[in-house]
Amino acid sequence: MVAKDVKAQADRASQSGGLADAANDYYEDALDELDAAQEAYNDLLDTDAAEDIEYARGQVLVAQQRYDAAYARLLALQTGAYSPAVISALQTLNQAKTNVEQAESNLSLIEAQMSKLNIVAPMDGIILTRNVESGEFIQTGGTALTMADLNQITITVYVPENLYGKISLGQTASVHVDSFPDETFNATVIWISNQAEFTPRNVQTVEGRSATYYAIKLSVENVDGKLKIGMPADVVFSEQ
Repeated sequence: MVAKDVKAQADRASQSGGLADAANDYYEDALDELDAAQEAYNDLLDTDAAEDIEYARGQVLVAQQRYDAAYARLLALQTGAYSPAVISALQTLNQAKTNVEQAESNLSLIEAQMSKLNIVAPMDGIILTRNVESGEFIQTGGTALTMADLNQITITVYVPENLYGKISLGQTASVHVDSFPDETFNATVIWISNQAEFTPRNVQTVEGRSATYYAIKLSVENVDGKLKIGMPADVVFSEQ
């Protein structure tokens, strides 16, 4: 019987928990109407009042319709089968989330590109020359700045061949400059050239061979920063 099926559905629905209050109230009202209609229908079955039976049957059908609507609403809340308005809102929310993710991705890309525009010094030092000004464009591979660490500078000297064999790595030396005639700066040999830097075109005599020179590079202590790049200096090597 229809009424019995409706009652069974109502019993199952009434056992569901966690439903929205408004939908639950609507459901309870429909269930009460269904119960009342069912009782009236059952009472009339014991009488011969055919018209009353038909009326009661109609009431049961109305109650069934109300119950079906309430049950569908509850089921929608339970299963997520939302109304078109809610679905539209969810679609808008999902699109907004997608837009945010895309914006964050674009921001990360821009930040990565901007980081490449920052000039980072490879060491602590002093800027000697600046080849570009703010707002100017620089070509790839171009030199923007020239800098140096003046605390530890190097000096290159050239020694003749007859002294070449007397110089060794790690050998100490004293450096003197005209700007500070009373001061001595300590230096250490850090590199010795393996080939002559310059030689006369035709070397035919012993005296000519003495004009063959080799480059020697020394590291000079310049803690106070008094020595500047480009200063001429005299170097005196210590005895071995």
